[in-house]
Amino acid sequence: MKNLSRVLKHLEKRKIITKKPNPIIPFILGLAFLIIIRIASINQINNTFL
Repeated sequence: MKNLSRVLKHLEKRKIITKKPNPIIPFILGLAFLIIIRIASINQINNTFL
């Protein structure tokens, strides 16, 4: 979970730097975020069972 918060902080900094609104970038970031959550939850499930 530390990595996740670090990634989020990094994304926030990047968002501040890029001032031009680009609809594709938030979409990709959202997609990546969902994938990260999915992987993290799968890892947690594996850790619980193993």
